[in-house]
Amino acid sequence: MYQHRWKHAELAAELENLTDEEIITGFSNDSINDRDFEPEESSSDSESDTEDGGNNSDDVVPLANLINGRRWKPVNGDRLTFDTFPNNTGVNPAIAVELAGKDPVDFFNYFINDDIINLFVTETNRFASQKIIGITNSGNQTGKERIAKWVDTNPLEMRKFLGIIIWMCLLQVPQLRDYWSKDLLYQNNISKIMSRNRFENILSMFHTCDNESPRDMKDK
Repeated sequence: MYQHRWKHAELAAELENLTDEEIITGFSNDSINDRDFEPEESSSDSESDTEDGGNNSDDVVPLANLINGRRWKPVNGDRLTFDTFPNNTGVNPAIAVELAGKDPVDFFNYFINDDIINLFVTETNRFASQKIIGITNSGNQTGKERIAKWVDTNPLEMRKFLGIIIWMCLLQVPQLRDYWSKDLLYQNNISKIMSRNRFENILSMFHTCDNESPRDMKDK
Protein backbone atom coordinates (compact mmCIF):
# COMPACT_ATOMS: atom_id res chain seq x y z
CA MET A 1 0.00 0.00 0.00
CA TYR A 2 1.29 3.45 -0.86
CA GLN A 3 2.25 5.58 2.11
CA HIS A 4 2.82 9.31 1.69
CA ARG A 5 5.82 10.65 3.60
CA TRP A 6 5.39 14.15 5.00
CA LYS A 7 8.20 16.64 4.51
CA HIS A 8 8.91 19.51 6.88
CA ALA A 9 7.38 22.14 4.62
CA GLU A 10 4.33 20.02 3.80
CA LEU A 11 3.64 19.19 7.44
CA ALA A 12 4.01 22.81 8.55
CA ALA A 13 1.66 23.96 5.78
CA GLU A 14 -0.90 21.32 6.72
CA LEU A 15 -0.81 22.34 10.39
CA GLU A 16 -1.43 25.98 9.53
CA ASN A 17 -4.75 25.01 7.96
CA LEU A 18 -5.96 22.90 10.88
CA THR A 19 -8.53 24.11 13.37
CA ASP A 20 -7.97 23.73 17.12
CA GLU A 21 -10.40 20.81 17.18
CA GLU A 22 -8.53 19.05 14.38
CA ILE A 23 -5.19 19.56 16.14
CA ILE A 24 -6.52 17.81 19.23
CA THR A 25 -8.32 14.96 17.51
CA GLY A 26 -5.87 14.36 14.66
CA PHE A 27 -5.22 15.30 11.07
CA SER A 28 -8.11 16.10 8.79
CA ASN A 29 -9.03 13.40 6.33
CA ASP A 30 -8.70 14.74 2.77
CA SER A 31 -10.60 11.78 1.42
CA ILE A 32 -13.68 12.97 3.32
CA ASN A 33 -13.32 16.72 2.79
CA ASP A 34 -12.54 16.40 -0.91
CA ARG A 35 -14.75 13.92 -2.77
CA ASP A 36 -12.38 14.05 -5.78
CA PHE A 37 -9.32 13.27 -3.65
CA GLU A 38 -7.21 10.41 -4.94
CA PRO A 39 -3.83 9.34 -3.57
CA GLU A 40 -0.90 9.71 -5.94
CA GLU A 41 0.16 6.52 -7.60
CA SER A 42 3.83 7.36 -7.25
CA SER A 43 6.02 10.14 -6.02
CA SER A 44 9.60 11.12 -6.43
CA ASP A 45 9.64 11.62 -2.66
CA SER A 46 9.77 7.88 -2.12
CA GLU A 47 12.77 7.67 -4.43
CA SER A 48 14.59 10.45 -2.62
CA ASP A 49 14.50 8.56 0.69
CA THR A 50 17.57 6.87 1.95
CA GLU A 51 18.57 3.73 0.12
CA ASP A 52 17.67 1.46 3.01
CA GLY A 53 14.06 2.68 2.90
CA GLY A 54 14.26 4.72 6.14
CA ASN A 55 13.32 8.37 6.57
CA ASN A 56 15.88 11.10 6.26
CA SER A 57 16.49 12.48 9.77
CA ASP A 58 16.66 16.02 8.35
CA ASP A 59 13.14 15.74 6.93
CA VAL A 60 11.39 13.99 9.84
CA VAL A 61 10.05 16.50 12.36
CA PRO A 62 8.23 15.45 15.58
CA LEU A 63 4.63 16.61 15.46
CA ALA A 64 4.84 17.98 19.01
CA ASN A 65 7.58 20.38 17.95
CA LEU A 66 5.30 21.93 15.32
CA ILE A 67 2.31 22.54 17.60
CA ASN A 68 3.00 25.55 19.78
CA GLY A 69 1.80 25.35 23.38
CA ARG A 70 1.34 21.57 23.30
CA ARG A 71 4.75 20.33 24.39
CA TRP A 72 5.81 18.35 27.44
CA LYS A 73 7.50 20.65 29.93
CA PRO A 74 9.18 20.13 33.30
CA VAL A 75 6.80 20.30 36.27
CA ASN A 76 7.29 23.42 38.36
CA GLY A 77 7.36 23.26 42.14
CA ASP A 78 8.20 20.58 44.68
CA ARG A 79 5.61 17.81 44.51
CA LEU A 80 7.22 15.89 47.40
CA THR A 81 6.60 18.54 50.05
CA PHE A 82 3.21 18.71 51.74
CA ASP A 83 1.74 21.16 54.19
CA THR A 84 2.41 20.13 57.78
CA PHE A 85 -1.12 21.08 58.77
CA PRO A 86 -3.37 20.79 55.69
CA ASN A 87 -6.79 22.37 55.83
CA ASN A 88 -10.17 20.62 55.81
CA THR A 89 -8.91 17.18 56.87
CA GLY A 90 -11.72 16.67 59.37
CA VAL A 91 -9.17 16.06 62.13
CA ASN A 92 -9.30 18.07 65.32
CA PRO A 93 -6.51 20.70 64.99
CA ALA A 94 -5.28 19.90 68.50
CA ILE A 95 -4.88 16.24 67.56
CA ALA A 96 -3.10 17.17 64.34
CA VAL A 97 -0.61 19.26 66.28
CA GLU A 98 -0.07 16.54 68.90
CA LEU A 99 0.57 13.78 66.34
CA ALA A 100 2.58 15.84 63.84
CA GLY A 101 5.83 14.03 63.03
CA LYS A 102 5.03 11.03 65.23
CA ASP A 103 5.63 7.37 64.38
CA PRO A 104 2.84 4.97 63.31
CA VAL A 105 2.87 3.32 66.74
CA ASP A 106 2.08 6.72 68.30
CA PHE A 107 -1.04 6.98 66.14
CA PHE A 108 -2.07 3.48 67.23
CA ASN A 109 -1.49 4.25 70.91
CA TYR A 110 -3.49 7.46 70.61
CA PHE A 111 -6.65 5.56 69.64
CA ILE A 112 -5.95 2.22 71.35
CA ASN A 113 -4.71 3.72 74.59
CA ASP A 114 -4.17 2.09 77.99
CA ASP A 115 -7.85 2.41 78.88
CA ILE A 116 -8.88 0.50 75.77
CA ILE A 117 -6.20 -2.16 76.33
CA ASN A 118 -7.31 -2.62 79.94
CA LEU A 119 -10.91 -2.98 78.74
CA PHE A 120 -9.86 -5.74 76.33
CA VAL A 121 -7.93 -7.50 79.09
CA THR A 122 -10.75 -7.26 81.64
CA GLU A 123 -13.50 -8.45 79.32
CA THR A 124 -11.40 -11.21 77.75
CA ASN A 125 -10.50 -12.59 81.17
CA ARG A 126 -14.13 -12.22 82.28
CA PHE A 127 -15.43 -14.16 79.29
CA ALA A 128 -12.83 -16.91 79.82
CA SER A 129 -13.99 -17.22 83.44
CA GLN A 130 -17.64 -17.39 82.35
CA LYS A 131 -16.73 -19.99 79.76
CA ILE A 132 -14.95 -22.17 82.30
CA ILE A 133 -17.92 -22.00 84.69
CA GLY A 134 -20.35 -22.74 81.89
CA ILE A 135 -18.44 -25.81 80.70
CA THR A 136 -18.00 -27.07 84.26
CA ASN A 137 -21.70 -26.75 85.07
CA SER A 138 -22.91 -28.26 81.80
CA GLY A 139 -20.58 -31.23 81.89
CA ASN A 140 -19.86 -30.66 78.18
CA GLN A 141 -16.43 -32.03 77.36
CA THR A 142 -16.09 -30.04 74.11
CA GLY A 143 -13.23 -27.60 74.49
CA LYS A 144 -12.75 -28.49 78.16
CA GLU A 145 -9.11 -29.50 77.73
CA ARG A 146 -8.14 -26.24 76.08
CA ILE A 147 -10.12 -24.01 78.42
CA ALA A 148 -8.61 -25.81 81.41
CA LYS A 149 -5.22 -24.46 80.34
CA TRP A 150 -6.44 -20.87 80.26
CA VAL A 151 -4.28 -18.29 82.05
CA ASP A 152 -5.52 -14.72 82.41
CA THR A 153 -3.96 -12.33 79.96
CA ASN A 154 -2.43 -8.92 80.77
CA PRO A 155 -1.90 -5.56 78.98
CA LEU A 156 1.55 -6.49 77.64
CA GLU A 157 0.34 -9.77 76.18
CA MET A 158 -2.78 -8.08 74.80
CA ARG A 159 -0.61 -5.58 72.90
CA LYS A 160 1.41 -8.47 71.46
CA PHE A 161 -1.82 -10.18 70.44
CA LEU A 162 -3.10 -7.06 68.64
CA GLY A 163 0.30 -6.57 67.00
CA ILE A 164 0.14 -10.09 65.58
CA ILE A 165 -3.39 -9.42 64.30
CA ILE A 166 -2.17 -6.31 62.45
CA TRP A 167 0.81 -8.21 61.02
CA MET A 168 -1.51 -10.95 59.77
CA CYS A 169 -3.51 -8.34 57.89
CA LEU A 170 -0.33 -7.21 56.12
CA LEU A 171 1.00 -10.70 55.38
CA GLN A 172 -1.74 -13.18 54.49
CA VAL A 173 -1.15 -16.93 54.28
CA PRO A 174 -3.53 -19.79 53.42
CA GLN A 175 -4.15 -21.01 56.98
CA LEU A 176 -3.75 -19.56 60.46
CA ARG A 177 -1.31 -22.27 61.49
CA ASP A 178 0.99 -21.32 58.59
CA TYR A 179 2.14 -18.27 60.56
CA TRP A 180 3.90 -20.69 62.92
CA SER A 181 5.15 -22.99 60.15
CA LYS A 182 8.87 -23.77 59.98
CA ASP A 183 8.69 -23.86 56.20
CA LEU A 184 10.98 -21.24 54.63
CA LEU A 185 8.03 -19.98 52.58
CA TYR A 186 6.14 -18.90 55.72
CA GLN A 187 8.92 -18.09 58.18
CA ASN A 188 8.44 -14.97 60.30
CA ASN A 189 8.98 -13.87 63.92
CA ILE A 190 5.45 -14.46 65.23
CA SER A 191 6.48 -17.71 66.92
CA LYS A 192 9.06 -15.76 68.93
CA ILE A 193 6.36 -13.43 70.24
CA MET A 194 3.59 -15.90 71.07
CA SER A 195 2.93 -19.60 70.64
CA ARG A 196 0.17 -20.75 68.34
CA ASN A 197 -1.81 -22.40 71.14
CA ARG A 198 -1.72 -19.25 73.25
CA PHE A 199 -2.73 -17.04 70.32
CA GLU A 200 -5.67 -19.28 69.46
CA ASN A 201 -6.65 -19.36 73.13
CA ILE A 202 -6.79 -15.57 73.39
CA LEU A 203 -8.49 -15.33 69.99
CA SER A 204 -11.27 -17.66 71.14
CA MET A 205 -11.81 -15.63 74.33
CA PHE A 206 -11.29 -12.09 73.06
CA HIS A 207 -14.13 -9.83 74.22
CA THR A 208 -14.85 -6.13 74.62
CA CYS A 209 -17.99 -6.34 76.76
CA ASP A 210 -19.65 -8.43 79.46
CA ASN A 211 -22.01 -10.98 77.94
CA GLU A 212 -24.00 -11.18 81.18
CA SER A 213 -24.68 -7.43 81.41
CA PRO A 214 -27.90 -6.04 79.89
CA ARG A 215 -27.27 -4.24 76.62
CA ASP A 216 -29.09 -3.02 73.55
CA MET A 217 -28.61 -5.73 70.94
CA LYS A 218 -29.29 -3.19 68.18
CA ASP A 219 -26.37 -1.06 69.33
CA LYS A 220 -23.36 -2.39 67.42
